[in-house]
Amino acid sequence: MLAGSDDDQNATGGGSASVDLQLSDLTVDAVNKTTKSWICHCRMSSMADYYNVDRLSTISLAKLEESLRGEWRVDSFCALLLECLDEISNINTLRLLGNIAAEHYEALATSQIFEAGSPGERLAQFVLPSCLTKLNQTEALRKEATRRCADLEYELRIKESESAQHLKNLEECKSLLRDWSHCRNLNCEAEFKCFFDTRGPYNAPTYILRCSRCRCRHE
Repeated sequence: MLAGSDDDQNATGGGSASVDLQLSDLTVDAVNKTTKSWICHCRMSSMADYYNVDRLSTISLAKLEESLRGEWRVDSFCALLLECLDEISNINTLRLLGNIAAEHYEALATSQIFEAGSPGERLAQFVLPSCLTKLNQTEALRKEATRRCADLEYELRIKESESAQHLKNLEECKSLLRDWSHCRNLNCEAEFKCFFDTRGPYNAPTYILRCSRCRCRHE
């Protein structure tokens, strides 16, 4: 049963968690003022649509969406559909309710409110496209994530290869330092000193051992 204080409602019906709802208990008076506010916006939107007051229809629909997203309650939403779904003729309102239902479908699934013959069956045609869109978006995100992972793995292999080559070049230079204790240029009488001459791209440099005085290459 959902009748009771607001604290009881928050404990049993708030948020997006799945709740075992009894549709027969979801009357306006049994839920809370949130439902009444939503119903007011829905009916205002329908009246504005009926009398072709576009500005009022837009405002009431925006207020409804803001309230639905800011004060979502699974029990209140079901009560809203039970109370005034049959009265709503504005396609934009039905589409909005369908989008909201799709966003919280897991929480609404246990209520069976969209099944054939149920009070919310009329809204099912608006819920399905939104669910399919969300499914397609999820699949697109999955494919993009897979592609990005493959790109990152490729970049990582390239970096590992460059790093391995970098270390190999450096080890070769170190071995040259061990092999040469003096300049191999017989005409160079300076005390032997050497340095690494760095060549090649930054990501895969080549080191050349040279005499610091005559720049003779040692290998």
